[in-house]
Amino acid sequence: MDETFINKAFLLVSQPVSVKVIRRKDNGLPAGYCFIEFPSEAEAERVLKLVNGTNITGSNPTKRFRLNRSQAGKMWDIGPSFSIFVGDLDASVTDDKLEDFFLKRYRSVKGAKIMYEEGGVSRGYGFVRFSDESEQKRALVEMQGAKGLGAKSIRVSVATPKENFRATPLYQIALLLALLLSQLHTANN
Repeated sequence: MDETFINKAFLLVSQPVSVKVIRRKDNGLPAGYCFIEFPSEAEAERVLKLVNGTNITGSNPTKRFRLNRSQAGKMWDIGPSFSIFVGDLDASVTDDKLEDFFLKRYRSVKGAKIMYEEGGVSRGYGFVRFSDESEQKRALVEMQGAKGLGAKSIRVSVATPKENFRATPLYQIALLLALLLSQLHTANN
């Protein structure tokens, strides 16, 4: 897998400006992710929402794309964070769907993150971060058993955020799927 292969994989949905595969320092092999830059924030957001969580054609067993906004050294998301755990999520729920679901009710949502097994299958839970503690506390009460995010009712509880978990800029997408794309590349050869 190289930059050319990844660029071709995304040509079906967009025209990336640049692709950078991150390599391990010890052996030069792919580190498991790359950065893809798009012409605008809007285009990066469109591609992320369109592709994230979809099956990678030709992968066996089936793998899914795992896309995230790049943190790329940006420190714009500073300040307090108050997180909640969200469980009983359908496999179809992505970071963006989870974030959008909570943003409809709580203006201080800073980001959301679904946790995945190796291979891109959802673990059925994720986390939502707030900048306002009172909104986090309201969400713990109001969103318990909420419906409308997949077929199941969700459950929520308090979570402790990691120090470096941040919402990220939209102009780049970190693609965490070196193994997935290499399997796709192998399947196509």
